[in-house]
Parts: sequence; C-alpha cells; structure tokens
Amino acid sequence: MANPTNRTSGNYQILNVLGQGCFGKVVECFKRDTKETVAVKILKRRNSLRSNLREVFILEKLKCLDLDKSNIIKCLQWFCRRGRTFMVFEKLDMSLDKYMSQRDWVPMPFNGIRIVIRDVATALAALKGLGLIHTDLKPDNILLVDHRTQPFRVKVIDFGLSIERSKALHNICVQPICYRSPEVILGLSFTESIDVWSLGLVMAELLLGVILFPGANEYDTLRFIVDLLGELPKRLLNVGINTGEFYHGSRQCLMFLGWRLMTQKEFQAATGIETSDNRCYQFSSLDELKTFSLSPHQTNSADAADREACVELLKKMLQMEPRTRITPNNILAHPFIARSSGNSCLNETVAAGTSWSPAISNKDTAEPNADHSPLAVQNNMTNPPPMAEDDRDHILGTVNNISYDTGLVLESISDPVNTGSFVDWDSVEELDSSSSTNSSHVIEVCVPERIEKNKGVRGFFPTLMGIIFCFFCVSVDTDE
Repeated sequence: MANPTNRTSGNYQILNVLGQGCFGKVVECFKRDTKETVAVKILKRRNSLRSNLREVFILEKLKCLDLDKSNIIKCLQWFCRRGRTFMVFEKLDMSLDKYMSQRDWVPMPFNGIRIVIRDVATALAALKGLGLIHTDLKPDNILLVDHRTQPFRVKVIDFGLSIERSKALHNICVQPICYRSPEVILGLSFTESIDVWSLGLVMAELLLGVILFPGANEYDTLRFIVDLLGELPKRLLNVGINTGEFYHGSRQCLMFLGWRLMTQKEFQAATGIETSDNRCYQFSSLDELKTFSLSPHQTNSADAADREACVELLKKMLQMEPRTRITPNNILAHPFIARSSGNSCLNETVAAGTSWSPAISNKDTAEPNADHSPLAVQNNMTNPPPMAEDDRDHILGTVNNISYDTGLVLESISDPVNTGSFVDWDSVEELDSSSSTNSSHVIEVCVPERIEKNKGVRGFFPTLMGIIFCFFCVSVDTDE
C-alpha cells in the first residue's frame, strides 16, 4: 500500500460507477501511470474524517498478510484530497449475489460451494489471527476473482465495518439483518464466530438458491431461526440485553421458569412493528436438506455424499451457541471442504461484460408496504445501520503508542499544493450505477487549485503531526 502523498495518487480517469451507498461510491477507473483498470472507493465528505479513515487502518493492519493466499482484496493505494478519502482496490469480477442472480437463483453445484466456502473460511482464519471481525459478511461482499479463468475463486471485500475483537462490546448493531447471528440480535458481546454464522447462511443460500432467514426485522429473523434450529440456549437469553424485546419471562410463585418467544401479535402490539413471512421453503430442520434439492445439478446419486457432508458442515456453522460453533480452521478441515474438488464446476461460465467492485454498505429501512417477496428480499437486503460515532472512532485509537488527531493529520497529507490531481466528486455524483463505460459521462481527473499553505504556529503543528503519522503509520513503497 503506497504512501497517501504519492504524487500519482490522483492519476485516474473515471470510466463507470459500479456501486453506491450512504457512505459514498465505487467507480471503475483507468490508472494512467500503470495502464490498469482499478476500482476506487470514494467516501463522502460529509462523513467524519475518523469514520472515513477506519477502513484505511484496517487495510493497513491487513498488510502483514499474503492477501492472495488469504483471499482478501488488495488495496493498492489510499489517499486523501480536500477532506475526502479515496481507496484504490484491485479490480475483481462480480459478486456472489450478482452471480446467483444471473443464474436465476438456481443452486450452485457442490464443487462451487466447496471452493467458495474454502476461500472465505481461509479469509476468516486470517482475520481471526489478527483479532479482526468482518461483521458484514454477505454475498455482496464476496467477489469472484475471475470466473472465466479461476471458476468460483473468491475474495472477501469491504472492511468498512470491521472491528477488533476487543471492541466487540455489548449491544453493538452489526451484520445485515438476514445474516445476523443470535448473539448480536440479543445484544451480547460477540467474537469472530459471528462471521462463521454469516458464512453458514451464505452457504445455505448457495445450496438452496433462497435466503434461509429472510427477516425484514430482528424479530422475524429470530423467529425463523427458532422455527428451523430450535429454541435458543438459555444462557444467551439470560444475559441478553435485548431478550425482553422478543421474549416474555415466565414466572410462577416468584420462581422464574424460563423464556417464551412472543407471538407475532404480541410483538406487534408491544412495538408497533409489522411482521411478515417471506420464507419459500417448508422444511423444519436442516437434516431435511440431505434429501431436499431445488436444483437438477444436485440430484444425481454421486452427489449424495456431498449433500450429506455439506449439510453436516452447515449444521456446525449454524450452532446457536457461539462457544460450540465451528471455527474457520475446522471448516477447512471438514470432510466436505477437504474432499478433492471435481471438474463439474470448471465448465461453468458467466456472461461477458460482467464485473463488480468493493461494495459500500447501504442503510435501508423496511417499509410496511415494501415488496417482501423472496426475489425482492434477495435484491434489497436490509443492511445494519451505521455504527454510532463513538463505536466507529474506537477503532482508530493509537498507533505505536502515538496519539494523533485525525483533522491535523489530514491537513498535512491532503496538502492542496500537491501537484497530483484528484477525482472531481461533484461530477461523479452526476453519475449512477447505470452509467456505461462508453457513455458520455467519462470524466477526466482535475487538478486542484493552488492555495496558500498555513504559516506560522498554525501551520507548524499540522505539518509536524502529518510527518509523525506518515513515518510511524504508513509505509512507503520501497525496492524491498
């Protein structure tokens, strides 16, 4: 990852807008100095500077890994211009969500599922080794590397909501609702095991072609979990901060007997939130999946052993008790993953001209009259709301025991006198994801106007803090 003050950092020509959300946009760019196509994540200026930099510091922490072997997206460079943060990523293929959409949600072959789960589990094992939790694992954040040349090879993207395990405090809202683990719903502190839960639900989606727990709110998600997997462990219910929002405590003669999940009518009367049921399957346990398939690709007798092993792994990933949930390393050692991959998945191709980019999380809200059909739920996944500012800021902390003020740092590293050009965000906002590469909306990068630097004491301290920051926190490209 290059120094953010690199003078070629603004040498980009915008070709297309690939994705957008409440935090900013992702654009496909041509990098003129290297003649390569990259994906640039542009964060909005209205976000606090600390919030914009939180993903940068996670990406800096990931630099110690072999990102190709760890199946994590490479950040080639990041830089700041006029209070806005830019992150340059390698260009990958489409997301799993887009791939499944192109298949009309026909379940994926078992060999494909094996490769995807193996690659993502490898990434989660690497994150766990660094004490990091992704917290936003979903099909949109798992990208195929190049489906034509490396079928089903994937990488994990979007670390904007990632946190350190030591910061996984009680009652922090993380994970998209449809992939949210029981301990997060109940408001408990959590560990890396929440990512394994999300991966299990991604695996179920690839296996079935539908979302396993398509809840529009936390109550519906929790109700679907209980219906399929059974009652939640009493330990979780007893210590959950939010248990009372979904359960009634049962008492008799001053003795506490246990918890009872509210009925839909009771929950609606207590909260005013409407409930719905978007499930499009009828099985009542995961074991039924061993003989159940929606796909003709998963019906021959040769797949029977794969199906059984796949479901057994899924059951271990969807353990409601976090302490007994399988770990990423044990996923890699499971018979379903350890089984040698066949060639059936290697003949699959995808339509030409499809590519994707690092995703940016959206904050969507469920509306009472919204379309809650399975397809609509697939295409309009409810994401978790942005974390509170205090929760976002605790990620930054200190580096090498040196405290820093983000505003001072940015004033130095985003020196407007820098001759490197920057992306004209005002022009970018005129584009949307429907803009094509060959449209008239191709935007040239522009050079910032030269303005006078701060002088005297006001200019000295920002410059000094910027030098300290770059020396201790940001590595400069070297011949090594």
